[in-house]
Amino acid sequence: MRLDRLLGQPQHLRAEVPLGRLGGLDEVAAVVAWVVSEASSYVTGTTVVVDGGAAL
Repeated sequence: MRLDRLLGQPQHLRAEVPLGRLGGLDEVAAVVAWVVSEASSYVTGTTVVVDGGAAL
């Protein structure tokens, strides 16, 4: 489910995100699933930012 469907997507928020939209719950969940999986077992000491490029 997309957050914009739950909350609406105000223009000012879209304008602040380089991808031009809010992320979906499924997109955040996919990153969480990767972080807790064996696939990320060698990753240490980092922050995974899921913000559509807003922090750039």
